[in-house]
Amino acid sequence: MTQPFITVPIALSCTRSATITLPWFVQRTEYNPAPATFKPLVNGETAFRDIYDAIFRAEKSVDIICWGFQPSMFFKRGAGGQGTKCIGELLEDVGKRGVKVRLLCWGGKVLGLPEINNRFGPEPNMPHRPAAHMRPRPHPSRHAEDFDRWWYWSVSQKEPRKLTFRNVVMDPSVIAGHIPSAWQVAALKNVEFMTRDFDLPSRLEIAFRTSLFGADKQRGAGNKAAGGAAMGLAAPTHHQKMVLVDYEVPNKAVGYVMGHNMLDAYWDMDSNRTRRWRCVISAKLPIWATPMHSST
Repeated sequence: MTQPFITVPIALSCTRSATITLPWFVQRTEYNPAPATFKPLVNGETAFRDIYDAIFRAEKSVDIICWGFQPSMFFKRGAGGQGTKCIGELLEDVGKRGVKVRLLCWGGKVLGLPEINNRFGPEPNMPHRPAAHMRPRPHPSRHAEDFDRWWYWSVSQKEPRKLTFRNVVMDPSVIAGHIPSAWQVAALKNVEFMTRDFDLPSRLEIAFRTSLFGADKQRGAGNKAAGGAAMGLAAPTHHQKMVLVDYEVPNKAVGYVMGHNMLDAYWDMDSNRTRRWRCVISAKLPIWATPMHSST
């Protein structure tokens, strides 16, 4: 896209040099820039607290796009988090009062294979999702992993997937969806959950481009092939993260350009400690862990 010429006067009697900077706004866009305010939210303690409050006050809709989502994650912790709910329960509650909740999460085929999701490096994007859950509702603090399974199972109960060979191989829990007793787990009201992925042609293109056109020209043939396979065929993902609350009400709408994934690993404190206090009762994960620092 071509940019228009920008002419800026210079007082030559004072100086004959200038510092050139890029325009603040993208030029020739479909929509003109609109007056608005923004506030940087650095670190999870501040960002997740603000997002929790915005979702709690939602009147019409909550739209979330993320790479990683953990239903059992508590956004508010410490003294200020007493009596608050985990994000899965919060979305369930706002859905019950008529707010439309739409959640779009990355769901790659390899990341979605049973048990691989929980072992794919230190940061699974949807912890404990692949397993079916047909037991009573677990407590998110005392049984975080079971609650994750229960939440993902509940949000998928609107309509069972077909018993095709492909579906069974990618997620054997679809079989349980056709067992009558499994329907004792009620679907979440007004909560839509969808996943995204690349199809095979797109994966092959990503693998091809990563192998041949990577920025590191000094890589060996084996390194290029391994990089292409990992980035294109195994686990290609996007990095889109955003939250939009009540877009139907312009004077109340609140949006977040996210830097945080909705995972425990991203809840860090403004003090930027090298160790993070998880602050969840009797969780199976260690109380101390290394945080992922980010901003929103």
